[in-house]
Amino acid sequence: MTSCCFYDSPSTAGTTVPGNWREVTLEKKSVAENGTISIRHTYIEDISNGDLYLNSNGAELTKTCAALILGLPFYTFGVMFADLVKIVTGIVGIAERAFKEIRQQPVGEALATLFFALTWEVPAHIATSLWHVVKAPLYAVAFFFACLYGLVNPYDGRKWIGKIEQQWHESDYRGDWRSKMQLSKKPKGSFENTCEDIQSACQQISLGKMHFYALCMQKRGNVHDKVANLTRFIRVTA
Repeated sequence: MTSCCFYDSPSTAGTTVPGNWREVTLEKKSVAENGTISIRHTYIEDISNGDLYLNSNGAELTKTCAALILGLPFYTFGVMFADLVKIVTGIVGIAERAFKEIRQQPVGEALATLFFALTWEVPAHIATSLWHVVKAPLYAVAFFFACLYGLVNPYDGRKWIGKIEQQWHESDYRGDWRSKMQLSKKPKGSFENTCEDIQSACQQISLGKMHFYALCMQKRGNVHDKVANLTRFIRVTA
């Protein structure tokens, strides 16, 4: 069974959308080095608020919900383990920064820096990481029921899955490492292509980017969004 979450581009197939949803074709404006560029995309729009989602049909979304249910326990334990590891790596990072500052400070300031790190930064980091560990199974339960709902109502189910995961990770889809990953321009499938893609992925992860479990369920914007003080999405057809 193939999950649409392995892909991050709108489907090109025509989509019949039931309920409070419609398929729309929009010109999406983005800011580039040489100015503002426009790319045409087809999305599924939530008529109630203008939120935009990838153009997947109901059958694809139903299969995705089923796949997400099966893999959810493994993802949840993976997130919890990563947050436990972050406790150690975070403390090491705080210590390295503090000692680097201390070497350049007078004795009084150095003691203050050390005191602040030990009494505030380290405890705050540990508390935050432990909270992330504790909340993971709670959000996983909510995510599970949203997926069950998605089996019978795929478009509304996707909406709730996306909202729950945003709150879980405290970020929208742009916090995912794949959103900023620079894909290799080498021939696809070649060894050089694979190595450069892996290097780019590791770079994004090292910057603190997370891995969204259901990236394809996240909204991709809103028809009212603006970029460079201009309307980001221009409606082509509705």
